[in-house]
Amino acid sequence: MLRLGEKKENIWIHTLIALVFLLDEALLPVFHPAGIPMKVSYVILLFALGFHIFSIKVSDNLRFRIDAGSEARGVTFLLFLLILLSILGEMTMRLFSGVSNSSPFSDALLNYGFMTASFVLGYALYRYNKKALLWTLYLYALINIGLLMFYNSLPGFIKNLYGEYYATGIRIRGTGGNANTTLLVMNMILMSIVILYKLRKIEITGIHMWLVLVVPILTNVFISSRGEFIQTVLLELFYIYLLVKNEENRKKTLFRVIVLVALLIGAYFYVFHYLYYVNDSVRYGIDRLSTIGDVTEVDEFSTEEADTLLRPFFRADVFWNRFKYSPLWGAGYSYGTAQNFIKSANGYHNDWFRILASTGIAGFLCWIGMLRKFVKKTSLIILLPLFLAGLSNTFVQSIHALNVYFFLFGVVFHVVQTENQLPGTTAVKEV
Repeated sequence: MLRLGEKKENIWIHTLIALVFLLDEALLPVFHPAGIPMKVSYVILLFALGFHIFSIKVSDNLRFRIDAGSEARGVTFLLFLLILLSILGEMTMRLFSGVSNSSPFSDALLNYGFMTASFVLGYALYRYNKKALLWTLYLYALINIGLLMFYNSLPGFIKNLYGEYYATGIRIRGTGGNANTTLLVMNMILMSIVILYKLRKIEITGIHMWLVLVVPILTNVFISSRGEFIQTVLLELFYIYLLVKNEENRKKTLFRVIVLVALLIGAYFYVFHYLYYVNDSVRYGIDRLSTIGDVTEVDEFSTEEADTLLRPFFRADVFWNRFKYSPLWGAGYSYGTAQNFIKSANGYHNDWFRILASTGIAGFLCWIGMLRKFVKKTSLIILLPLFLAGLSNTFVQSIHALNVYFFLFGVVFHVVQTENQLPGTTAVKEV
């Protein structure tokens, strides 16, 4: 939102950097020049973190240093503390075991660095035009649905860009390289839109009001993930609540929502009924979503492949074998040579176990402290990925989803801080 005293020309650079960051995180695959993972957004985050650590001011309009007294400093402190606990936990692990593969440890440090940088970047770019999120959502859905429906007809450079799209057979991976991750990234974009709409920092009018409701559900039908479908539905229900609450004519808005839902149901029966019989991937996706009610049935699965409510606890014994050595500050991430460290801390399908095993109770309390701050600024809805993706696949290892998530809260903290400093100022318009 443009505030009193701010000029349009002071906003465009924020919007440009934010748009490049969001589009690159969401849409483009990771390139590997000389075997090194690289994205444009990674370069942006590297500079943001460096400028923050060394208090470098790019210009009067673009600063990556967090203001003194800001609650955002508490978040970055907790993130840096998690990095230190990760190092301490890894050192502790090496007192009890040799290391056969340390990549989980280096990946964890990289992830925490990205999370910190994303938060700092969001804090610095808090004035960007939030409608960039809407167009990122639409493009994300368009590319993923287009890849599924028209892959064989696409230009060669597009096929090369997403060359592994069909590598897993009928179940489509999506641009995230994994169906669950693909939809998790989309849900973090959707969450950003919904949270900023709640805070009245993004204006959603006209056709956009309904596209935000339709596009994520449509993408879920094409790319199947039962846990992420549940997250999408819950985010959409919260969005509908805000939509009705914020409109002057609530009955009229509610009626429009009901009509739209009815049309969606009609489209499902007429359009997808046809696609169901002519496209194997669509059929697989619809069949998979229809089994959401079976998540309590475990008899027909082994513990390695079960996709049920009990899945997060199947590896509790592996978690305990590591955790018991250092419950206070954790026992690292790496694959070890000793029996109790053969498995890394990355394979539990339970982010809570991973945090406790690697950084201990102290690390878990750091996460609780951050999330409490996030909830205070926004809503309990922001805990969804920690309970859904975090307890079925992973959230804290889904780096692109995490980057969007922490970027959102960097924006939120600075927006709320600015409002508190200027109590008499009201939003004029969004440029």
